[in-house]
Amino acid sequence: MRRVSHWFVALAAVVGLLQIAAWAAEQEQMVRNPPYVHWSAFKPGTTVTQRERVSFAAGSDAADYYAGARVHDLTYKLLAVTPEHVVVQMTLFEHGPGSVTEHAPVKITFPATAHKERVLHGREEIEKFTEGDEEVKVTDKTVKAHFVEIMDIDGDETVERKIWQSDEIPGGTVKEVKKTKKGNKVVAETIIHVLGFHVEK
Repeated sequence: MRRVSHWFVALAAVVGLLQIAAWAAEQEQMVRNPPYVHWSAFKPGTTVTQRERVSFAAGSDAADYYAGARVHDLTYKLLAVTPEHVVVQMTLFEHGPGSVTEHAPVKITFPATAHKERVLHGREEIEKFTEGDEEVKVTDKTVKAHFVEIMDIDGDETVERKIWQSDEIPGGTVKEVKKTKKGNKVVAETIIHVLGFHVEK
């Protein structure tokens, strides 16, 4: 019995060491989550509203359905900041013909850390990636923004995007322009810009 109990103790120790090693390896793969880093710099009550306008090629089914363009306003409100996560509420306002539909708000939780592969992925699959700094006007304020330009090609479809971001603006995104092409024809163009924001003091 004593030999058996010693064997179980040794086995348990080995399993425990393997679990610790696995946990340590997993921790090495965890990095700071960029949305958490950004939002945690603000106080709860901070808000930002962005407008997304998607224009479709004339004559397409989408252009006919949306009368040329689809317009959505998205309002983000910071609800909570903790060492473990931030909680952001998102409300979608859908513009229709002669109406605006407010959808039920949803809550998005960003943990303080995330797996490295989920945070740092995809760049090696992009045909073109450039970045730099520019000044961009946001409502009545001029901010210094960091931009990235991306080109992604999949068969005969090409997606070109330019995104401007600034830590001064809640949510980070100051502006985004995205063009989707089939061959040489632009089938859709998306423009996102900030309509307004409030930073809680």
